[in-house]
Amino acid sequence: MKQIFIALALTFFANIAVAEHPLMQRFDLNSNGLVTAVELEQAGCSIKSSLFKAADKNADGTLTKKELLKAKSYIATKRRCPKASG
Repeated sequence: MKQIFIALALTFFANIAVAEHPLMQRFDLNSNGLVTAVELEQAGCSIKSSLFKAADKNADGTLTKKELLKAKSYIATKRRCPKASG
C-alpha cells in the first residue's frame, strides 16, 4: 500500500513539473509532456521543419520541456508564434 501511495505521489508531482511552465501549457495540447510540430502548428505557430529538428536534440519527433525551453529563443518567438506569451 505504501508503494502505491509513493508511486501515485511521484506521478502527481511529475505531472505538475511538466505542466508548470507557460510554454508547455501553451503548446502541449494533449498534455502528455511532449510538444510535436503539429501541436505547435495547431497553437498558431509557423515553424520550419529544420528549426524543429534543431530543437529536437534526441531526434524522436517531439520536444521535451527541456528541449522546448532551450529552443524558445528561436521556436517561441512573437514572429513565429504570434499568440505566444513566453
